[in-house]
Amino acid sequence: MEFIDTREVVKALVPKYANGRTLDIGGGTSKYREIIKKSVSDYLVADLYETGVEVDFKEDARKMSFSEGSFDTVLSFQVLEHIDDTSATVGEMYRILKKGGHAIVTMPFLFPQHGDPSDYHRFTKEAARFYFERAGFTTIELGSQGSTLSVISAMLRRMYLDHYTAGYSRLRSAFFTRIFGILKYFDRKGYFKHPDLYTNVYIVAKK
Repeated sequence: MEFIDTREVVKALVPKYANGRTLDIGGGTSKYREIIKKSVSDYLVADLYETGVEVDFKEDARKMSFSEGSFDTVLSFQVLEHIDDTSATVGEMYRILKKGGHAIVTMPFLFPQHGDPSDYHRFTKEAARFYFERAGFTTIELGSQGSTLSVISAMLRRMYLDHYTAGYSRLRSAFFTRIFGILKYFDRKGYFKHPDLYTNVYIVAKK
């Protein structure tokens, strides 16, 4: 499947693979809460920081307090880059999942540095498969988001729409938002597509 942004990944893959008791790791902002809750019986959020909309558990993803096999589904969207130990985090996802459960995870590749509060990693599709299969998972789906024009859009967005960038204004925001919409449209149509240029990676892995 081909996607341009993470919301599209969530809307397509969560209904397909998520069910039962579901943990969203690092989901403190709850951006996709309403999409996810339609597909699962129990939606819970774990985050290291209790500043989100609704955090159920304050947890360090590298070493969580849950018992083995506590969840039917584990989700994590654009979080792994902010955690220094990828192997430990993916290993914990495997441990807390029930046998037969799925992990649905996205992570950045060609995307600007962004602290929250820290930013340690970028991931290719090969790296995503490596970390999850080394932890014991079986890869069910593996793919990328966006291509050349989405990468360009992401870089320009950081340069010109960051509120801390000198010269930020509503007029500039309106102008570049229109430009980004055009880039997204042509990226979706496949213009300038290159297999090695993509913004994010997604993986669905089964225990």
